Amino acid sequence: MNEQTRMSVYSTLVRAASAMVAGAAWLVPPLRGRLDGGLYARVGAQVPVLDPAPAGRVWIHAVSAGEVKAAKVLISAILRLAPGTKIVVSSATDSGFEASSRLAEIETRFRLPIDTVAAIEQLNEHIKPDALVVMEAELWPALFAITATHNVPIFIVNGRMSEKTARKHRRWPFVVNRSLRLATRIYTEDEQSLDRLVSVGANTNRIEVGGNIKLALPGKGAPTLRKRPPGGALIVTFGNVHPAELRLVADVIDRVARTDRSKRFFVVPRHPEKFNAAIVHKALGPGVDFVTDIPSIEPLVPVTWVNAMGTLADLYRRSDIGIVCGTFADIGGHDLTEPYHCGAVSIYGPDIRKQGPLHDALKSCDCALKVEDAYELAQTIERLAARPADRAAYVDRFAWRASAAVTSVDRIANSILSRVHFYRPGGR
Repeated sequence: MNEQTRMSVYSTLVRAASAMVAGAAWLVPPLRGRLDGGLYARVGAQVPVLDPAPAGRVWIHAVSAGEVKAAKVLISAILRLAPGTKIVVSSATDSGFEASSRLAEIETRFRLPIDTVAAIEQLNEHIKPDALVVMEAELWPALFAITATHNVPIFIVNGRMSEKTARKHRRWPFVVNRSLRLATRIYTEDEQSLDRLVSVGANTNRIEVGGNIKLALPGKGAPTLRKRPPGGALIVTFGNVHPAELRLVADVIDRVARTDRSKRFFVVPRHPEKFNAAIVHKALGPGVDFVTDIPSIEPLVPVTWVNAMGTLADLYRRSDIGIVCGTFADIGGHDLTEPYHCGAVSIYGPDIRKQGPLHDALKSCDCALKVEDAYELAQTIERLAARPADRAAYVDRFAWRASAAVTSVDRIANSILSRVHFYRPGGR
């Protein structure tokens, strides 16, 4: 069976499987949000027709919200090095498509169509990319094969592969081997992912460790520890609190406040509309201060409930310790590095299934503070409260690794731009 026949058979199977899933979602609407997080929307997805980009166009595929975060860092570097470059972003999941709406600097965004020869051929004709960047390890055979036939260089950035995934690909090499061989350059998160990708077909001459660029923060300097005023209260912010976590938050505040009444706590809900004053007062007590914006002074009461969107980063910057919620309930976690980026120590719970790579990255620089329950969380807060030098050491270690990630991002961006038509290093 030649390559053309293989791709034809593959496309037929993909169309059939996608039609079955989309049909089930159409018949049972509640399934739409559960089937691959966006497959229903990808069947028949419309792609904009774009004019040629005189200074080059980079197409970045970021499957979900976590990959969009890493892509944002790379986009910032590309546009800083080559401001005229056009950037388009595709996503495969609902969370990725929603996250890409916050990328103001891109030309357009769209859902990646299902992986068939016809769909990817049309996609390349419509957007006319000069380079394709695939975040992490979205190794779709048609995406790689058809894009390569258009002489478009393909880069894999933040490449990662678990041992479980590697074993699966070794049993079914067709899915991944041909795609990896078509990659112009692969930048992996770590040595382990590099070894696994090589074991399933990556060319050793085209792969290197690029580090986890999710640790970099676009357009920002290194994080610095909050400077507490003499005698000022230690401030702890609970960020992205979900309803199922409110009881735990209340228990932790009660435990910590028993030993030191001077501590102050900000509580920021993930979905403010899911809470009301009666629920909050019942859990946290009648003395909670409700605000809809960030107060300009240090909080005067022990607990302040911030009932406003878009305030979390500013609150972390005013805090000594940030608690990343969504990790103490069946949620999977939120950005584990956000407190660190704002100069606060980050602590999080056991449910980090959506944040595994960031947890691994924090472990690699000895910055991971993962706790199992309310009791351990309260103990960790009290320990860090009593040891300002430890807090400073955590933030400093993270800042060093984040700075290294920024350097790596620039190197990767230069590598991509060197293959984009019309790019001239050092200016045009």
